[in-house]
Amino acid sequence: MEKVNPKDRRFGIQVRRERRRAGFSQVELAKRVSLSAAMISAIERGTRAAKPDLVALIDQALSTGGVLTTAWQNQQMSTQPEWMRDIIQAEREAVEILSYQPLNVPGQLQTEDYARALLREGRPEDTDAEIDELVQNRMARQVDLLSRERPPLLHVVMDETVIRRPVGGPEVISRQLERLLEASRDPRITLQIIRFNTRPHAGLIGACVLFRDKQGMLSAYMPTIVADIPVQEPEHVVTCDRLFGLLRAVALTPEQSRTLIEKVLQGGHYDV
Repeated sequence: MEKVNPKDRRFGIQVRRERRRAGFSQVELAKRVSLSAAMISAIERGTRAAKPDLVALIDQALSTGGVLTTAWQNQQMSTQPEWMRDIIQAEREAVEILSYQPLNVPGQLQTEDYARALLREGRPEDTDAEIDELVQNRMARQVDLLSRERPPLLHVVMDETVIRRPVGGPEVISRQLERLLEASRDPRITLQIIRFNTRPHAGLIGACVLFRDKQGMLSAYMPTIVADIPVQEPEHVVTCDRLFGLLRAVALTPEQSRTLIEKVLQGGHYDV
């Protein structure tokens, strides 16, 4: 007997509705997105979950104008805890994101394998299915954030530890570093590394993420092991913004940071 996920079933009904509206059979849609008709059928029945990149392909094939992507994202968001919904909303409204990460690559730039390795180690009590859902939610947020017509500016500062720690093993971290190099060439993304030998600095306190909306209003969050905690007091948000400026000042330039990532990738010196 097939196991049907109610959430996937609801989304599958929407896929079927849009497919029929476009006048396609399952076979015709499958050809357009390079899948089997059996897979399209399974998605529509809710026995297989659709990943965000596939949802985008189906949207394109059916000329929906992004209807399915929006529905998929809203469905994922509805299952998130309140603190995560706040983060997702802040991302959607942001025109600029400032992210300091001393321990790992920020979620906006993680590869799927890197994200899975982090979550698997950090949530040992979760099942593989639960980990996979968390990973797919994270990848969907990336699609939502970076594939917009006008994505936000993304400024990332990371400690050198991040690019040398072999999260997931050599192959996984190599692909992650390649992704960082690719992102660093995007004119809307600034990536900077703070070297090991940098004098003591404000970033030793911990990670921080800031979102600036189109009105210029800032919100800030402090990532923790269980949730991203909002910074409530306006003066503390301003302090986070100021500290981020100080971190950028002590970090390598974007060009120097790119060169360092290339050297680590070529040399394979991942262990610290």
